[in-house]
Amino acid sequence: MALKEGDVAALPSLGKVLRDPSSCWPARLLDTGIELASAGRRTIAFVAEPGAVSTILLNRNDAFPRARMQDRIIGAGYGENLIQAQQEDWRRTRREVAQPITPERALSLVPRIELAASDMLAEWEGYGADAPIPLQRDARRLTLDALFRALFAEEDEARQRDSQVEETARTIATRHPIELKEELALLAELAGRLIRDWERKSEGREAPPFPQDRNTLTLFLHAGHDNASAALVWMLWLVAHRPDLQQQVREEWQAYRQRRFSLRNFPVAQAILRETLRLYPPIIQLIRDVRDGLEVGDQTIPPGAIAVLSLYAMQRHRAIWDRPDAFVPERFLDPAGTAREQRAAWLPFGTGPRGCIGSSLAQVELVLFLARICDRFEIAPNPDCPLRAQAEWTIRPVGDAPVFLRPRS
Repeated sequence: MALKEGDVAALPSLGKVLRDPSSCWPARLLDTGIELASAGRRTIAFVAEPGAVSTILLNRNDAFPRARMQDRIIGAGYGENLIQAQQEDWRRTRREVAQPITPERALSLVPRIELAASDMLAEWEGYGADAPIPLQRDARRLTLDALFRALFAEEDEARQRDSQVEETARTIATRHPIELKEELALLAELAGRLIRDWERKSEGREAPPFPQDRNTLTLFLHAGHDNASAALVWMLWLVAHRPDLQQQVREEWQAYRQRRFSLRNFPVAQAILRETLRLYPPIIQLIRDVRDGLEVGDQTIPPGAIAVLSLYAMQRHRAIWDRPDAFVPERFLDPAGTAREQRAAWLPFGTGPRGCIGSSLAQVELVLFLARICDRFEIAPNPDCPLRAQAEWTIRPVGDAPVFLRPRS
């Protein structure tokens, strides 16, 4: 994603800035970490300095609440939902929403996630060595299937694909690029069914182990599979260019496949995932209101400003990362490459009280998928379909079939 060269002191409307970052974010941000501009009467602070980003996200004393603009955008897409809770209510709300996906629970769900992976791998083996995989479609099918089996299915239901889940994922993929409202309408139908199923099975005796209102559950389903799907596509395309890394992941899987799954047994697979998310974080910007001024270097963000926290720019900051635009997973395997400043500058899931509640499940799921795929296939890039990035609120891969998956003998 190329950023805007030259002067950005005066910008179009805030909505335009948020919807079209590539034409509004100043390229100097990659070097300075802080740039001030204005949109109408509002000061906009583009922030990519790790310390300042963490300070704002931690939001002590409610000095940097979530921007009203962001709540309006979320409300327009998802309707009123629990994620919009204000600071004083959020801790209770977060516990309710995050209940099913604690780090310990994420590891306990590995057998169910493996069932989804096994079905998809078996399907991919039928394509043959010379047929590129429709990865955009199948990554969406796999991640929504895994999410359903892991968190919503009864034990017997988790052994096979659910027809409505499969149809929903295929419909969204077939209509891609799909308008967000259209995608959410399809997921809302699924959310409504999940709530009805629980009410029928429990006969109203207990609350479900997932958000109970349809709007919040729709958001949960969307974020829980859409971001993981994009990350999987980017990761497989990047690692397709590195057969040496594929072999190392293969060896990790073969060494630990008979043991209880643990992320620490897969340092190379984890490094590949971390580097993928550094280059292509699912959420590239977070928006906060500034109630108290904040000093960042030699600049001051004034009270009343809007802070646009550029996770994308921070994770490619030229003063922090060596070869910031290159795919170098080794940086996360080298102790010297995990200096405090770099650890602070890697925040694809955010941090603080509003950090991503599904980060543990996403990391377990994606490392497991990568290990299983490398064990069964050699991954090669499709030169006729390279991926490119499309950036709005999120950064998404564009390209239907970017890789070949060639079964290993």
